[in-house]
Amino acid sequence: MVNAQEQQGNPQGQDLNPYNTVTGGISIRPIFPGKIFGSGPIFFDAGDSSKVNFTIQNKISYSAGAIIRRSFTKLLSLETGLLYTRRTYSLQVIDPLLSNTPITIDYRTVSFGVPLQVLVSVQLGKSIFSMVGLGAAADFYPSNIFVKEINRYNLGGLRNSFIGGSLLINLGFEYRTKKDGILYLGAIFNRPFTAIMYNEITYFQTNGNVIQKGTNLSGSYFALDLRYYLQPSMIKKKVKKKSQKGKKEFTY
Repeated sequence: MVNAQEQQGNPQGQDLNPYNTVTGGISIRPIFPGKIFGSGPIFFDAGDSSKVNFTIQNKISYSAGAIIRRSFTKLLSLETGLLYTRRTYSLQVIDPLLSNTPITIDYRTVSFGVPLQVLVSVQLGKSIFSMVGLGAAADFYPSNIFVKEINRYNLGGLRNSFIGGSLLINLGFEYRTKKDGILYLGAIFNRPFTAIMYNEITYFQTNGNVIQKGTNLSGSYFALDLRYYLQPSMIKKKVKKKSQKGKKEFTY
């Protein structure tokens, strides 16, 4: 609620809250593997006398897309967008019949995510703010994957579902310029609620044995988060007059 004195100083009858803004920008996220974040190597073996060992390793990947931020107060904002994520993996097969020389298979998965996060900002200096975000994302996996090498192996990736969800936690710092937008540097942790894909490997040994093994991929990742936002635009709300018992009040 605003009072009559404030209304007189604002003849156009508008809410001029400087933090009631909207802006958009881009986000680029280099993804780094790490056991502590649930994206370390996965080890398993054939489970028989063949002594064939398999290792799936996460490789450096990336996520990128467009984001929109709606600010309500100096403290609270809401953010959404559309992000493309490409996760890259490497499968190594160690077969004693090949003198323990690893066979390496590189492959990737892609997904599209629509995040929704609540952001809390704390001003640290004239133009520097710290940001903490918590939210979730709806993730879309457009297809399964299949990799084949004649007479050696088949690798299939079966998505668990066309649509899934993930938890998002991020922490960062941003520099808010007066005319040139906002620069953000931070980190984000993405943890899907369920495994994103089931990998099944069919491996053909030189002695004619066929080995089939499978494992789930969690899809969790830790990434640097680099963002640029355009200069925020203020959202102006018109103020309406209301008469009650001969008195005037100004309400939104």
